[in-house]
Amino acid sequence: MSIPKFSIENSKLINMIMVIVFVFGIFTMLNMPKEEMPAVEFGAFIIIVSYRGVSPLEMEQLVAKKIEDYILQIENIDYASTTCREGLAVIYVSMLPNADIDKAWDDLTTELEKVKDLPDDASDPTIIRMNMREINEICTISIGGDFSPDAIREIADDFKDELLNVENVSKVDIYGTQEKQIWVEADSTKLDQYGLTLNDLINAINMRNMNVPAGTIKFGRAEFIIRTIGEFESTEQIADLIVKMDPNGRAVRIGNVAEVTETLEERTKIGKLNRKPAVNLEIYQMADGNIIKIMKDVRKVSNAFQEKIEGLIIEVRNDGSKEVNDSLRVLGRNAIIGIILVFFTLMLFIGWKNALFAAWGIPFSFLFAFILMNYFDITMNNLSLFALILVLGMIVDDAI
Repeated sequence: MSIPKFSIENSKLINMIMVIVFVFGIFTMLNMPKEEMPAVEFGAFIIIVSYRGVSPLEMEQLVAKKIEDYILQIENIDYASTTCREGLAVIYVSMLPNADIDKAWDDLTTELEKVKDLPDDASDPTIIRMNMREINEICTISIGGDFSPDAIREIADDFKDELLNVENVSKVDIYGTQEKQIWVEADSTKLDQYGLTLNDLINAINMRNMNVPAGTIKFGRAEFIIRTIGEFESTEQIADLIVKMDPNGRAVRIGNVAEVTETLEERTKIGKLNRKPAVNLEIYQMADGNIIKIMKDVRKVSNAFQEKIEGLIIEVRNDGSKEVNDSLRVLGRNAIIGIILVFFTLMLFIGWKNALFAAWGIPFSFLFAFILMNYFDITMNNLSLFALILVLGMIVDDAI
Protein backbone atom coordinates (compact mmCIF):
# COMPACT_ATOMS: atom_id res chain seq x y z
CA MET A 1 0.00 0.00 0.00
CA SER A 2 1.33 3.41 -0.92
CA ILE A 3 1.80 6.18 1.64
CA PRO A 4 -0.70 8.59 -0.06
CA LYS A 5 -3.41 5.90 -0.22
CA PHE A 6 -2.78 4.86 3.40
CA SER A 7 -2.93 8.52 4.51
CA ILE A 8 -6.28 9.09 2.76
CA GLU A 9 -7.85 5.94 4.19
CA ASN A 10 -6.57 6.73 7.74
CA SER A 11 -6.94 10.48 7.87
CA LYS A 12 -7.60 10.61 11.64
CA LEU A 13 -4.40 8.71 12.37
CA ILE A 14 -2.41 11.00 10.07
CA ASN A 15 -3.90 14.09 11.74
CA MET A 16 -2.91 12.75 15.16
CA ILE A 17 0.61 12.13 13.90
CA MET A 18 0.72 15.70 12.55
CA VAL A 19 -0.31 17.10 15.93
CA ILE A 20 2.23 14.94 17.77
CA VAL A 21 5.02 16.02 15.40
CA PHE A 22 4.11 19.69 15.86
CA VAL A 23 4.01 19.46 19.68
CA PHE A 24 7.21 17.44 20.09
CA GLY A 25 8.91 19.29 17.24
CA ILE A 26 8.37 22.70 18.84
CA PHE A 27 9.47 21.37 22.24
CA THR A 28 12.59 19.81 20.71
CA MET A 29 13.43 22.95 18.72
CA LEU A 30 13.31 25.11 21.84
CA ASN A 31 15.29 22.74 24.08
CA MET A 32 17.82 21.00 21.82
CA PRO A 33 21.50 21.98 22.24
CA LYS A 34 22.60 24.99 20.20
CA GLU A 35 26.23 25.82 19.45
CA GLU A 36 28.32 27.75 16.97
CA MET A 37 30.01 24.76 15.32
CA PRO A 38 29.37 20.99 15.59
CA ALA A 39 31.59 18.99 17.95
CA VAL A 40 33.72 17.42 15.25
CA GLU A 41 36.14 14.81 16.59
CA PHE A 42 39.62 15.14 15.05
CA GLY A 43 40.68 11.73 16.32
CA ALA A 44 43.72 13.17 18.06
CA PHE A 45 45.02 14.23 21.47
CA ILE A 46 47.62 16.70 22.71
CA ILE A 47 49.71 16.06 25.84
CA ILE A 48 51.45 19.07 27.38
CA VAL A 49 54.13 19.14 30.09
CA SER A 50 55.91 22.30 31.29
CA TYR A 51 59.28 22.39 33.07
CA ARG A 52 60.58 25.91 33.38
CA GLY A 53 64.16 26.78 32.53
CA VAL A 54 64.97 23.42 30.91
CA SER A 55 66.54 23.17 27.47
CA PRO A 56 64.76 21.40 24.57
CA LEU A 57 67.23 18.47 24.70
CA GLU A 58 66.60 17.94 28.41
CA MET A 59 62.84 18.21 27.86
CA GLU A 60 63.12 15.38 25.34
CA GLN A 61 65.25 13.15 27.58
CA LEU A 62 63.68 13.85 30.97
CA VAL A 63 60.03 14.23 29.96
CA ALA A 64 59.00 13.40 26.39
CA LYS A 65 60.69 10.01 26.02
CA LYS A 66 59.36 8.77 29.36
CA ILE A 67 55.81 9.63 28.37
CA GLU A 68 56.21 8.15 24.88
CA ASP A 69 57.36 4.82 26.37
CA TYR A 70 53.96 4.48 28.04
CA ILE A 71 51.51 5.92 25.53
CA LEU A 72 52.94 4.23 22.42
CA GLN A 73 51.76 0.88 23.80
CA ILE A 74 48.12 1.91 23.31
CA GLU A 75 46.19 0.25 20.49
CA ASN A 76 45.01 2.04 17.33
CA ILE A 77 47.58 4.85 17.48
CA ASP A 78 48.40 6.00 13.96
CA TYR A 79 51.41 8.12 14.87
CA ALA A 80 52.75 10.40 17.60
CA SER A 81 54.92 13.47 17.09
CA THR A 82 56.73 15.41 19.81
CA THR A 83 57.82 19.04 19.84
CA CYS A 84 60.18 20.20 22.57
CA ARG A 85 61.23 23.73 23.27
CA GLU A 86 62.61 25.52 26.30
CA GLY A 87 60.46 24.59 29.28
CA LEU A 88 57.73 22.86 27.27
CA ALA A 89 57.04 19.47 25.67
CA VAL A 90 54.02 18.93 23.40
CA ILE A 91 53.10 15.41 22.21
CA TYR A 92 50.52 15.09 19.42
CA VAL A 93 48.86 11.65 19.26
CA SER A 94 46.80 10.77 16.17
CA MET A 95 44.49 7.75 16.22
CA LEU A 96 43.51 5.46 13.35
CA PRO A 97 40.23 6.31 11.56
CA ASN A 98 38.41 3.29 13.04
CA ALA A 99 39.61 3.91 16.61
CA ASP A 100 37.17 4.34 19.50
CA ILE A 101 38.00 7.86 20.68
CA ASP A 102 36.33 7.45 24.07
CA LYS A 103 38.32 4.28 24.76
CA ALA A 104 41.51 5.95 23.52
CA TRP A 105 40.91 8.85 25.94
CA ASP A 106 40.52 6.42 28.85
CA ASP A 107 43.63 4.46 27.81
CA LEU A 108 45.75 7.60 27.49
CA THR A 109 44.59 8.90 30.86
CA THR A 110 45.39 5.55 32.48
CA GLU A 111 48.87 5.37 30.95
CA LEU A 112 49.71 8.95 31.92
CA GLU A 113 48.83 8.17 35.53
CA LYS A 114 51.50 5.44 35.45
CA VAL A 115 54.26 7.96 34.62
CA LYS A 116 55.79 8.52 38.06
CA ASP A 117 59.46 9.28 37.25
CA LEU A 118 59.11 12.79 35.84
CA PRO A 119 61.24 15.53 37.49
CA ASP A 120 59.73 16.98 40.67
CA ASP A 121 59.57 20.51 39.24
CA ALA A 122 57.83 19.39 36.04
CA SER A 123 54.08 19.89 35.80
CA ASP A 124 51.71 16.95 35.64
CA PRO A 125 50.90 15.93 32.05
CA THR A 126 47.82 17.70 30.69
CA ILE A 127 45.84 15.89 28.00
CA ILE A 128 43.54 17.75 25.61
CA ARG A 129 40.98 15.97 23.46
CA MET A 130 40.99 17.52 20.00
CA ASN A 131 37.40 18.32 19.16
CA MET A 132 35.65 21.51 18.18
CA ARG A 133 34.30 22.24 21.65
CA GLU A 134 37.78 22.06 23.18
CA ILE A 135 39.41 24.49 20.75
CA ASN A 136 36.53 26.78 19.77
CA GLU A 137 35.51 29.15 22.57
CA ILE A 138 32.01 30.63 22.51
CA CYS A 139 33.23 34.12 23.40
CA THR A 140 36.10 36.20 24.74
CA ILE A 141 35.61 38.63 27.61
CA SER A 142 38.07 41.50 28.15
CA ILE A 143 38.34 43.15 31.55
CA GLY A 144 40.36 46.27 32.23
CA GLY A 145 40.59 49.52 34.13
CA ASP A 146 43.07 51.53 36.14
CA PHE A 147 44.20 48.66 38.36
CA SER A 148 47.61 47.30 39.32
CA PRO A 149 48.73 43.95 37.82
CA ASP A 150 48.11 42.25 41.19
CA ALA A 151 44.63 43.71 41.48
CA ILE A 152 43.57 42.86 37.91
CA ARG A 153 44.81 39.28 38.39
CA GLU A 154 42.74 38.85 41.55
CA ILE A 155 39.72 40.41 39.84
CA ALA A 156 40.13 38.02 36.90
CA ASP A 157 40.30 35.01 39.24
CA ASP A 158 37.14 36.11 41.05
CA PHE A 159 35.38 36.75 37.74
CA LYS A 160 36.41 33.30 36.50
CA ASP A 161 34.77 31.70 39.55
CA GLU A 162 31.56 33.62 38.80
CA LEU A 163 31.56 32.48 35.15
CA LEU A 164 32.15 28.83 36.08
CA ASN A 165 28.90 28.95 38.07
CA VAL A 166 26.96 29.70 34.86
CA GLU A 167 25.03 26.62 33.75
CA ASN A 168 26.69 24.59 30.96
CA VAL A 169 29.98 26.52 31.03
CA SER A 170 32.68 23.84 30.91
CA LYS A 171 35.85 25.88 31.47
CA VAL A 172 37.27 29.41 31.50
CA ASP A 173 40.86 30.20 30.48
CA ILE A 174 42.59 33.41 31.56
CA TYR A 175 45.23 35.12 29.41
CA GLY A 176 47.28 38.24 30.07
CA THR A 177 47.77 38.07 33.86
CA GLN A 178 51.14 38.09 35.60
CA GLU A 179 51.68 35.64 38.43
CA LYS A 180 53.78 36.55 41.45
CA GLN A 181 57.40 35.44 41.57
CA ILE A 182 60.04 35.51 44.29
CA TRP A 183 63.53 36.30 43.03
CA VAL A 184 66.60 35.29 45.03
CA GLU A 185 69.53 37.14 43.42
CA ALA A 186 72.77 35.88 44.92
CA ASP A 187 75.95 37.98 45.22
CA SER A 188 78.84 35.84 43.95
CA THR A 189 81.37 37.76 46.08
CA LYS A 190 79.44 37.11 49.27
CA LEU A 191 78.94 33.47 48.32
CA ASP A 192 82.72 33.05 48.01
CA GLN A 193 83.22 34.91 51.27
CA TYR A 194 81.05 32.42 53.17
CA GLY A 195 82.13 29.39 51.11
CA LEU A 196 78.72 28.81 49.60
CA THR A 197 77.46 27.88 46.14
CA LEU A 198 74.18 28.45 44.33
CA ASN A 199 73.28 24.80 44.92
CA ASP A 200 73.59 25.37 48.66
CA LEU A 201 70.96 28.13 48.43
CA ILE A 202 68.71 26.02 46.18
CA ASN A 203 68.88 23.01 48.49
CA ALA A 204 68.21 25.10 51.59
CA ILE A 205 65.13 26.69 50.03
CA ASN A 206 63.80 23.42 48.62
CA MET A 207 64.21 21.59 51.96
CA ARG A 208 62.39 24.32 53.85
CA ASN A 209 59.62 25.26 51.38
CA MET A 210 57.32 22.26 51.79
CA ASN A 211 54.46 20.85 53.84
CA VAL A 212 55.26 17.38 55.19
CA PRO A 213 52.68 14.95 56.65
CA ALA A 214 53.83 13.51 59.99
CA GLY A 215 51.21 10.83 60.61
CA THR A 216 48.50 10.84 63.27
CA ILE A 217 48.34 10.99 67.05
CA LYS A 218 45.59 9.65 69.30
CA PHE A 219 44.47 11.54 72.39
CA GLY A 220 41.79 9.63 74.21
CA ARG A 221 39.00 8.88 71.73
CA ALA A 222 40.14 11.66 69.38
CA GLU A 223 42.61 11.25 66.54
CA PHE A 224 44.59 14.20 65.15
CA ILE A 225 46.47 14.48 61.85
CA ILE A 226 49.98 15.87 62.31
CA ARG A 227 51.47 17.95 59.51
CA THR A 228 54.62 20.06 59.36
CA ILE A 229 53.81 23.40 57.74
CA GLY A 230 56.89 24.85 56.10
CA GLU A 231 55.92 26.80 53.00
CA PHE A 232 57.14 30.39 52.82
CA GLU A 233 54.58 33.14 53.24
CA SER A 234 56.78 36.21 52.78
CA THR A 235 60.14 37.34 51.39
CA GLU A 236 61.29 38.07 54.95
CA GLN A 237 60.98 34.38 55.83
CA ILE A 238 63.17 33.45 52.84
CA ALA A 239 65.78 36.09 53.68
CA ASP A 240 65.85 34.87 57.29
CA LEU A 241 66.41 31.22 56.32
CA ILE A 242 69.65 29.77 57.68
CA VAL A 243 71.90 28.17 55.06
CA LYS A 244 74.72 27.07 57.38
CA MET A 245 76.70 27.99 60.47
CA ASP A 246 80.12 29.64 60.10
CA PRO A 247 83.20 28.48 62.10
CA ASN A 248 82.38 31.03 64.83
CA GLY A 249 78.90 29.58 65.33
CA ARG A 250 77.10 32.42 63.64
CA ALA A 251 74.21 31.67 61.32
CA VAL A 252 74.63 32.46 57.62
CA ARG A 253 71.23 33.43 56.25
CA ILE A 254 69.91 33.84 52.71
CA GLY A 255 69.70 37.59 53.28
CA ASN A 256 73.45 37.73 54.02
CA VAL A 257 74.41 36.51 50.55
CA ALA A 258 71.41 37.34 48.33
CA GLU A 259 68.71 39.89 47.75
CA VAL A 260 65.16 38.51 48.01
CA THR A 261 62.48 40.47 46.15
CA GLU A 262 58.86 39.86 45.21
CA THR A 263 58.02 40.66 41.60
CA LEU A 264 55.78 39.57 38.72
CA GLU A 265 56.59 37.06 36.02
CA GLU A 266 57.56 38.27 32.58
CA ARG A 267 54.64 38.83 30.21
CA THR A 268 54.27 36.19 27.51
CA LYS A 269 50.77 37.25 26.39
CA ILE A 270 49.44 40.80 26.29
CA GLY A 271 45.75 41.70 26.34
CA LYS A 272 44.40 45.08 25.28
CA LEU A 273 41.04 46.80 25.75
CA ASN A 274 40.63 50.20 24.11
CA ARG A 275 44.44 50.39 23.78
CA LYS A 276 44.94 49.85 27.50
CA PRO A 277 46.31 46.73 29.26
CA ALA A 278 43.60 44.17 29.96
CA VAL A 279 42.99 40.52 30.77
CA ASN A 280 41.12 38.18 28.43
CA LEU A 281 38.94 35.26 29.47
CA GLU A 282 37.92 32.60 26.95
CA ILE A 283 34.72 30.68 27.72
CA TYR A 284 33.84 27.16 26.55
CA GLN A 285 30.47 25.41 26.66
CA MET A 286 29.37 21.89 27.57
CA ALA A 287 27.91 19.49 25.02
CA ASP A 288 24.32 19.86 26.25
CA GLY A 289 24.46 23.64 26.46
CA ASN A 290 22.44 26.19 24.54
CA ILE A 291 24.88 28.85 23.35
CA ILE A 292 22.14 31.48 23.16
CA LYS A 293 21.04 30.93 26.78
CA ILE A 294 24.65 30.61 27.98
CA MET A 295 25.61 33.95 26.45
CA LYS A 296 22.56 35.65 27.98
CA ASP A 297 23.62 34.32 31.40
CA VAL A 298 27.26 35.30 30.78
CA ARG A 299 26.28 38.87 29.91
CA LYS A 300 24.04 39.03 32.98
CA VAL A 301 26.87 37.83 35.24
CA SER A 302 29.32 40.24 33.55
CA ASN A 303 27.06 43.25 34.10
CA ALA A 304 26.46 42.32 37.75
CA PHE A 305 30.20 41.79 38.38
CA GLN A 306 31.09 45.10 36.69
CA GLU A 307 28.67 47.00 38.93
CA LYS A 308 30.31 45.57 42.06
CA ILE A 309 33.78 47.01 41.28
CA GLU A 310 34.09 50.72 40.61
CA GLY A 311 36.18 51.58 37.56
CA LEU A 312 36.07 48.03 36.12
CA ILE A 313 35.37 47.74 32.39
CA ILE A 314 34.04 44.45 30.99
CA GLU A 315 33.33 43.89 27.31
CA VAL A 316 32.16 40.69 25.59
CA ARG A 317 33.89 39.97 22.28
CA ASN A 318 33.58 37.27 19.59
CA ASP A 319 30.09 36.27 20.73
CA GLY A 320 29.39 33.00 18.90
CA SER A 321 25.66 33.13 19.72
CA LYS A 322 25.19 36.01 17.29
CA GLU A 323 25.94 33.81 14.27
CA VAL A 324 23.57 31.11 15.55
CA ASN A 325 20.86 33.71 16.10
CA ASP A 326 21.43 35.10 12.60
CA SER A 327 21.11 31.63 11.06
CA LEU A 328 17.90 30.96 13.01
CA ARG A 329 16.44 34.28 11.86
CA VAL A 330 17.32 33.56 8.22
CA LEU A 331 15.78 30.09 8.44
CA GLY A 332 12.63 31.35 10.16
CA ARG A 333 12.18 34.33 7.83
CA ASN A 334 12.66 32.25 4.67
CA ALA A 335 10.32 29.54 5.97
CA ILE A 336 7.58 32.07 6.71
CA ILE A 337 8.00 33.72 3.30
CA GLY A 338 7.84 30.28 1.64
CA ILE A 339 4.66 29.34 3.53
CA ILE A 340 2.96 32.62 2.60
CA LEU A 341 3.92 32.39 -1.09
CA VAL A 342 2.82 28.76 -1.35
CA PHE A 343 -0.49 29.46 0.37
CA PHE A 344 -1.52 32.51 -1.67
CA THR A 345 -0.27 31.10 -4.98
CA LEU A 346 -2.13 27.80 -4.60
CA MET A 347 -5.21 29.50 -3.18
CA LEU A 348 -5.71 31.23 -6.55
CA PHE A 349 -5.91 27.89 -8.36
CA ILE A 350 -7.05 25.12 -5.98
CA GLY A 351 -8.80 26.97 -3.15
CA TRP A 352 -7.78 27.97 0.34
CA LYS A 353 -8.30 24.55 1.97
CA ASN A 354 -5.93 22.66 -0.34
CA ALA A 355 -3.49 25.58 -0.25
CA LEU A 356 -3.46 25.37 3.57
CA PHE A 357 -2.71 21.65 3.44
CA ALA A 358 0.23 22.26 1.10
CA ALA A 359 1.62 25.15 3.18
CA TRP A 360 1.18 23.08 6.36
CA GLY A 361 3.76 20.60 5.09
CA ILE A 362 6.63 23.10 5.27
CA PRO A 363 6.72 23.61 9.09
CA PHE A 364 5.84 19.91 9.52
CA SER A 365 8.97 18.92 7.58
CA PHE A 366 11.24 21.18 9.61
CA LEU A 367 9.81 20.17 12.99
CA PHE A 368 10.13 16.48 12.08
CA ALA A 369 13.73 17.18 11.03
CA PHE A 370 14.46 18.71 14.46
CA ILE A 371 13.10 15.58 16.17
CA LEU A 372 15.38 13.36 14.05
CA MET A 373 18.36 15.67 14.64
CA ASN A 374 17.90 15.46 18.38
CA TYR A 375 17.52 11.66 18.22
CA PHE A 376 20.81 11.29 16.30
CA ASP A 377 22.63 13.79 18.63
CA ILE A 378 22.91 16.46 15.93
CA THR A 379 22.96 19.88 17.54
CA MET A 380 21.48 23.06 16.12
CA ASN A 381 24.58 24.83 14.81
CA ASN A 382 25.66 26.97 11.89
CA LEU A 383 26.27 23.99 9.60
CA SER A 384 23.00 22.16 10.33
CA LEU A 385 21.01 25.41 10.05
CA PHE A 386 22.73 26.23 6.77
CA ALA A 387 21.76 22.78 5.46
CA LEU A 388 18.11 23.41 6.41
CA ILE A 389 18.19 26.79 4.66
CA LEU A 390 19.57 25.12 1.51
CA VAL A 391 16.80 22.50 1.36
CA LEU A 392 14.04 25.02 2.08
CA GLY A 393 13.42 25.55 -1.63
CA MET A 394 13.08 21.80 -2.20
CA ILE A 395 10.57 21.54 0.66
CA VAL A 396 8.49 24.33 -0.89
CA ASP A 397 8.46 22.46 -4.23
CA ASP A 398 7.46 19.21 -2.53
CA ALA A 399 4.69 20.95 -0.61
CA ILE A 400 3.22 22.26 -3.87
